[in-house]
Amino acid sequence: MIVGGGLAAARTAEQLRRSEYAGAITIVSDEEHLPYDRPPLSKEVLRSETDDVTPTPAEFYTEKDITVLLGNGARSLDTAAQTLTLADGSELGYDELI
Repeated sequence: MIVGGGLAAARTAEQLRRSEYAGAITIVSDEEHLPYDRPPLSKEVLRSETDDVTPTPAEFYTEKDITVLLGNGARSLDTAAQTLTLADGSELGYDELI
C-alpha cells in the first residue's frame, strides 16, 4: 500500500514492479488524477510549456497490475490491525505501507 499521489508514489510503484515484486500494489490518493510531478506543475505548466506532468501513463498501472484509488485519501491508520481507513469510511488491509 502506497499512500500519496505525488512523484514518490509513482516511482515507488514503478521500482517495485521493475524489481519483480509480484504482490498487490495499491496507491491511495485524495487527488482526482494520477500521481504527478509537482515542481513542473508549478513552473512549466503555469508558463504553458507543458500540460503533462504525469511521470507514469495510466497504461503502465494497468499493464503492471497496480491499483490506483483516486479521490479517496487516507484518513486514519491502525498499525496493529494493519488497516487504512479512507475518507469515505472504507477500510483497506495491507501487509506493508509506504
